[in-house]
Amino acid sequence: SNEAYAADFIATSDSTLKKCIKAYHPEFIDIPYKSFVFKADSNNFKRIGVIAQDLQLVRPEFVREDENGILSVSYRDLHSAEIAYLKDQNKILTEKVNSLEERLLQIESKLNK
Repeated sequence: SNEAYAADFIATSDSTLKKCIKAYHPEFIDIPYKSFVFKADSNNFKRIGVIAQDLQLVRPEFVREDENGILSVSYRDLHSAEIAYLKDQNKILTEKVNSLEERLLQIESKLNK
């Protein structure tokens, strides 16, 4: 079986082990998630994920190729990028909502005079 079980997966993240550290500017990743079953899975468990070839066309930095030409996806990096994008969008939407609420209060104030 190609499965690994653990109570937790810890990824090293110490700055002393990294180089070329710079700010990340998230952008939308236009990749469809799909459901599928691995051919080698005799239990036919339905999975959810992306197809490496599809992702490679739009964001090749998240795809790895082994010596046999088989592609894999770095879901850790993909999900980190998606979370960063969602956080950025949440900040933008929160600012817009706050601005609209302020404008609404001003309009209501004028109407109540």
